[in-house]
Amino acid sequence: MDKAQNVLSEFHKHFTNMPLDFREKVCAECGWSVPTFYRKMRLRPVVHPDGSTAPIISNAEREGIIRVIKETVTRTHNKIPK
Repeated sequence: MDKAQNVLSEFHKHFTNMPLDFREKVCAECGWSVPTFYRKMRLRPVVHPDGSTAPIISNAEREGIIRVIKETVTRTHNKIPK
């Protein structure tokens, strides 16, 4: 970040775009469409008659989402001026 830039403005822009960037990266990582992203976010686990549940997000999807979260946090941290 250039020292001449307004830090507040730059970070506001970054944080405003973060949810969209996060969604795009999760969709790419998991092979989802945008509607699938929001559907998976909204759904609850399926409860079977025997009381067992089926997860909405697979273990592979969960790992991919966590990887995207870590990358997003690291990228944000790296933008903080020293």
